Amino acid sequence: MTPPGQIIDFDAFKKKDAASLVPRGGGKRPDTPEPGWFGGRIDPKAVALLLVTALFLAIIMTPTGRTAVTVYPVDSIAPRNVRAAEDLLIEDTLSTEKIRQTTQEQALDLYDLDDRASAKVADVLKSSFDLMTGAYTVQTGQAHRLVLREFEKGSAPPTPPAALEEARRALAKFEGSARFAEVEKEFGERLTVPLSKRDVATLRAYHYWPMIGMVIDGAVSR
Repeated sequence: MTPPGQIIDFDAFKKKDAASLVPRGGGKRPDTPEPGWFGGRIDPKAVALLLVTALFLAIIMTPTGRTAVTVYPVDSIAPRNVRAAEDLLIEDTLSTEKIRQTTQEQALDLYDLDDRASAKVADVLKSSFDLMTGAYTVQTGQAHRLVLREFEKGSAPPTPPAALEEARRALAKFEGSARFAEVEKEFGERLTVPLSKRDVATLRAYHYWPMIGMVIDGAVSR
């Protein structure tokens, strides 16, 4: 609508010529384009700010690509320091195994004190030597006891030589039998400790004297 006070051309209005409906004395034509951004003016500062913001966003949102790596021939000298484009973790299995083995060899053994260990040892020793004493008694009667009295001098009257010699023959006969081998094998199984030939020879020389077990028990319990 034409503002009040403006003069229009009624002849053109009657002819409905829209292009001529322009107020006399000035005014905007109907086909005049609307003002653009920033009120029809381009603000250089705003455009610069917009470009900087777009560039910044493009930089931070673009994934980092790998840089080109110069490949130098073998045995050549690089003209400058070369930095790896990325870190790599490569395990040196040979050195790692050597260090692990050395550490295991240098590590000290740790043991937990078992208060019941000494009691267990005493029970095992007593059971094992009782087995041998019982076998000697069953197979030789009092011969085993007469011979052992020679190892306990001062605690009993001496045995007559003839009786002692006969007792020794009885023990030797039994110690050479298959029954003795079976009992001796069971003795070793009860101990759960491998015996060397020297150990077995010493035990036979003393005819499995129970005092040996008591001495071993005292040494272990200390």
